[in-house]
Amino acid sequence: MLKTFEKLSTARQHEIIDTTAEVFAENGYHGTSIPSICERTGISVGALYKYFKNKEDIYVSVLQRGIDIIENDLYNEMPEGETIYDALNIIFNGLLPFYDNYRQYIILYIDAGTFSMNQFSYAITDRLENLASTYHIGLVDKYKATGSINPDIDSAYVAYFIDTYLTLFSYSLVSEYYRRRFDLFFGLDSSVAKNQERIEIILKSLRLLLE
Repeated sequence: MLKTFEKLSTARQHEIIDTTAEVFAENGYHGTSIPSICERTGISVGALYKYFKNKEDIYVSVLQRGIDIIENDLYNEMPEGETIYDALNIIFNGLLPFYDNYRQYIILYIDAGTFSMNQFSYAITDRLENLASTYHIGLVDKYKATGSINPDIDSAYVAYFIDTYLTLFSYSLVSEYYRRRFDLFFGLDSSVAKNQERIEIILKSLRLLLE
């Protein structure tokens, strides 16, 4: 983004970026045009180019805004729980309001992981994965120290497993494919299964790993 955009109020910046994220989520990066962004955000094409260099610059700004939200809403503090499973239950349930408020960013991160979007991996991979790994390793170490899980277990391995489950669960909130994939593996009826059932299955799986 350009300096002109940063002169807007924070609320207006977020409004423009979040709305643009919805357009990208609906149409994909390659299917989104500058005029479609302008129409949805209510700004002129001329103004847009005063705020961003090009479509790629807008998209990178959207991805970075998504990471800001994840950091502030999901990874802002370590959950309190008597056991790690209580803490993980809080973390997984925390994805539900995140989905309600920012589902467009979950969709974008699914797209960002595809081959056709490799050019944008630099914009999110290091920052997002460092954030997630630090948070989840810290969580595992916290409960290793209390003796509630095996103290000899490798924290990085477990953190990666937790993060992978968290990622796939978040994808299942917006993707029929990922939701049906999960349900088929665990024998759930997708037409009636609820997210809390899926979370309980994930926690049971993690318990088998950690104990």
